[in-house]
Amino acid sequence: MKYYNIGTTNEIEVIGFYPQTERTKQKGYHVDDYNSERNVNPDSFPDFTPKYGLDLNLKSNETDVIDSGNLGFGFVVSERLKKILEEFKLPPSKFYAIDVYNSKTKYYWFHYITNITEYIDYPNTEIELYKNRPPFVVEELTSYDSFSELMTSKKSLPYNLGMRYKSIHLKSTFPKYDLFEITGAQYFSLISAKLRERLTKENITGLEYSEYNKVNLTPTPASASVTLVP
Repeated sequence: MKYYNIGTTNEIEVIGFYPQTERTKQKGYHVDDYNSERNVNPDSFPDFTPKYGLDLNLKSNETDVIDSGNLGFGFVVSERLKKILEEFKLPPSKFYAIDVYNSKTKYYWFHYITNITEYIDYPNTEIELYKNRPPFVVEELTSYDSFSELMTSKKSLPYNLGMRYKSIHLKSTFPKYDLFEITGAQYFSLISAKLRERLTKENITGLEYSEYNKVNLTPTPASASVTLVP
């Protein structure tokens, strides 16, 4: 199975102008309001409808995925992309309608939650500790028994060392989402090759893709697992 790392693009040829958006200056969007985006937790859905607005720069293009301003997670997607995503296997997710001024396109904040830690086979997942400045030399290759052990180690790293995945083993219980978030050593979102193909076919704009060079279904001594190797 193939997966692709995804993120929003800053290519001027695509977005037209940088920055493409900014948090709206219109009245009624105070960050300290009870329903502000600031009060939405990345790991749970709020019991209110978030009120969030963006101002699209007058020189920017209306892409299917736009710069989300100061949102710390999820994507801001067009209604066209929303309908496509709903056809695929997603983790628990919500689409919140938001206001994008200077735009004729209807946009949604796509908030998804992947409790990926319960699906990672940590003892068989390889972690690289590397110099976080050029030439980014790998100092150590290791593994951990659990998410908590990994995070404890990450918090104790000296300032000049970073942590990243060399390979990720997912347990056979992984639901095989077409879009999900990897957390822990690194934080990034992946999509399946099937979803990537559909987005390309529909000419979805505003995203960048980076292919993983090895994605395999491999058994471990304990159980079958999905192996993701960036």
